[in-house]
Amino acid sequence: MTILKRFKKFGEIKNIDPGFKSKIFEEFMKKSGTQKNSGKHFTPRNIIDSMIHMSNIEELDSGSQICDPACGVGGFILEPMKLCKDGVDFYYEISGNEINPRFVFSGFDRGVPTSDDSKLIITLAKSNMLIFLSDLLKKNTLMHLKFANLFHSTFKLITNTTLGTLSKSEYEKYDLILTNPPYIVSGSSNLKKTISHNATLKKYYKTGGLGIESLFIEWIINSLKNGKKAFVVIPDGLLYRNDNSIRELITDECYIDAIISLPVGTFYNTPKKTFILAITKKPWKKASDRKSHPQTDPVFTYLVSEIGESLDKNRFSESEKNDLNEMVSLFNSFKNNKTMKEPDSERCKIQPFEKFSSEPFGKWPVDRWWTNEEKISLGIEKEEVVMDMPEFNEKINDLITSMENYKTELAKFS
Repeated sequence: MTILKRFKKFGEIKNIDPGFKSKIFEEFMKKSGTQKNSGKHFTPRNIIDSMIHMSNIEELDSGSQICDPACGVGGFILEPMKLCKDGVDFYYEISGNEINPRFVFSGFDRGVPTSDDSKLIITLAKSNMLIFLSDLLKKNTLMHLKFANLFHSTFKLITNTTLGTLSKSEYEKYDLILTNPPYIVSGSSNLKKTISHNATLKKYYKTGGLGIESLFIEWIINSLKNGKKAFVVIPDGLLYRNDNSIRELITDECYIDAIISLPVGTFYNTPKKTFILAITKKPWKKASDRKSHPQTDPVFTYLVSEIGESLDKNRFSESEKNDLNEMVSLFNSFKNNKTMKEPDSERCKIQPFEKFSSEPFGKWPVDRWWTNEEKISLGIEKEEVVMDMPEFNEKINDLITSMENYKTELAKFS
């Protein structure tokens, strides 16, 4: 009800273009300094839309459960309504005095614990949902309480623990997960300490991978139903660290469908290098059975240089400069025919899965599988890697470990 009252002062809000709605929230969140401090980075709408198109969300069975465990202002939950031909009516049907959702959407967030208004993020998500459903509400004004309940049941703030969503030990619940979880190394040790004092969570998180993103990947894999898919924005460290525990978990539990390289500067206010990871959880019920069925299909990889907007602080729209459209088209062709001939695109490579296991320390240096000549042909300049102090220390430790291992190997020949 609070959300509805706040919007009442704006008068009628019907017939608002969905793209304009998204832009309002995008501009607001770009200016929010609290995101960066918490490791959150606002996901550009073009990235969200591409991941939704890759997921084929509209083909899911009625009643499917869809989740974003780090929902922010709700982009991954709400943008499908903008992209679907039938819009909101495809996702929500009014029958009598009831709202019948086609799918069960769940967006979780812990807000920003150090902020004076930790509820702001989730309040914006609910407000965003109100705008998307405003025309439907306009036609059914007597159901305003049921709409309010729908907003509250869709987006939930978890503030009773610093773990946020990570405190929810759910198994095989969701049919689709779309998310851009926070990725920072500093502070993750405190979360792992909290987990170590909880018997249930100790069994849930077993890999001990570095960074909060490793905990989220483990949560995503545990929470996915067998045979179902997840599309996740991940930082480069998850692919390149010497510590390969989280990569082993991914290949034991899932099939890798795609890894998409995004340009530095994709995320406003952070120079972090990121990727889109697309995975399918293996269909077997037992973990031992999933592990005993290694991947044989190849992996779709793609280098994105342009995302349809400038990568500077201005973020001007540049619709003619957008590699995401081709990427989505080629990926959707690939997933329907894994044996397809490699597309006639210099940006796309269909990699045999064996390539992923042959790299030192089991690393997945996807964007390094293009030669310098190929990158020059694509107009890709060498990207500057910017690291904070914990990440720099991590890189140094990885280098020391590598040197010690090489020294041990050389000693065998002396």
